[in-house]
Amino acid sequence: MAVSERERPVVAVLYREALPPRLEEIGELAEVRLTKADGLAEAMDGADVLYQWHSFSPALKENWDAASSLKWVHVSAAGVSQLLFDDLIHSDVVYTNSRGVLSRAIAEFALGFVLDMAKDAQGSLRLQTQQRWQHRVTRKIQGQRVLVVGTGSIGREIAGLFRAVGLQVSGAGRSRRPGDEYFEEIHSSQDLAGIVQDFDYLVLAAPLTDETKGLVDAASFPP
Repeated sequence: MAVSERERPVVAVLYREALPPRLEEIGELAEVRLTKADGLAEAMDGADVLYQWHSFSPALKENWDAASSLKWVHVSAAGVSQLLFDDLIHSDVVYTNSRGVLSRAIAEFALGFVLDMAKDAQGSLRLQTQQRWQHRVTRKIQGQRVLVVGTGSIGREIAGLFRAVGLQVSGAGRSRRPGDEYFEEIHSSQDLAGIVQDFDYLVLAAPLTDETKGLVDAASFPP
């Protein structure tokens, strides 16, 4: 159904380098204003929506005075704690994130790193660039133990993918509790120093908050 020009909302899209996909679909329903951080104030003049594709830019906070018409801000990241500020929190602007959208991609990225280490992919690449063939024995990941710190949507997606390839997965969250369909057992993240040595791999999938900042450090890996 066609939308008249008077009814068309205005969507400002904040990006850094690459543009977000499927903009043409938004353009069929709304006026789209593409902008980088230095042009955000002008782009938000009369805008109803801000799509923050440049996920962690502080530009909205820096140009908040120009956001008087905004009704909705959507950020392409899952975590938004570092993006919130008092004026936004106390406003009537609806603020949404992309929780769950990137979980599978992040899980594949984590599995790629595990395979990279177990199969010494970097060693293979070095030998390839040297045009050398060398027989090597690498580790199997089947049956090895993984501790995923963070049991939210990303942590669960990681656990599901890891279990599919034969890894044994436990979780660590705010408190110790029984395991579930994703994790064999769930530990308290405050107990990491005492349990981390029981695992072959440690994956951090917790959001960055005041509680999780510095959660893993040298003390988490006793000699």
